[in-house]
Amino acid sequence: MTRLTVLFTIFLLTIGCCFAEEASQGHVHCTFTSYAAKRPGEYALRVDDIPTEVADVVSLVGMLEHRTTLNHTNVIAPLNSHTIDTRDPNDVSINHSLQSWLDDGCSANKMVLGVNFVVQTFTLADPKHKELGAPTSGSGKPCPVTNEKGICSYMELCQAFNQSEWIFKWDEEGEVPYAIQGDQWVTYENVLSVHQKVSFAKSQGLGGVSGMNLSYDDYRGKCGERYPLTKAVWNAFRT
Repeated sequence: MTRLTVLFTIFLLTIGCCFAEEASQGHVHCTFTSYAAKRPGEYALRVDDIPTEVADVVSLVGMLEHRTTLNHTNVIAPLNSHTIDTRDPNDVSINHSLQSWLDDGCSANKMVLGVNFVVQTFTLADPKHKELGAPTSGSGKPCPVTNEKGICSYMELCQAFNQSEWIFKWDEEGEVPYAIQGDQWVTYENVLSVHQKVSFAKSQGLGGVSGMNLSYDDYRGKCGERYPLTKAVWNAFRT
């Protein structure tokens, strides 16, 4: 256990003591969050870093760590690991990361899977090569609202889909979509992939599912109904 994780554990325990009365009445919940990672100790928190008994909820962000330095395409939130070579040494799935937490002793009913509505974008090195694992020359072009290389919101992406022609693909192993237009390659969540993740969370007996960064959803209904991804989380969890 590193000095940082020791301090974080002390912080959680201190917060728990400060709000003991409120917590006993269910008014306060202690939560910590970890990204999906193949080597959690290197990239994210893990069970043996922090005693999970001091937390009410452990939120696992359903995406790989956002890395703008990748030199190849890869989907941002694969549900299952790939058997093909994606050229990513850190290629890992939500299933793999969740199982690591469960195997290390975290209770499934404490785990909440976060479905992230962020879009990751790439610029292909050669538009003729647009498959999963294709070489890239860098991040994708900035979107008008988020205005950041490599990142867009789902609301921006769905409008781009409606304004021009794209090639739509489905990663059968990762169970997530991606799309290509010219030298632009994007990985994102849609209603089907969200449904798949919620169904997986339910099958594993997790405590819940959360939609992460609701402002990235189509909250204004620019492409149809408002909050399509958020509603997909809710509808899938009810079925």
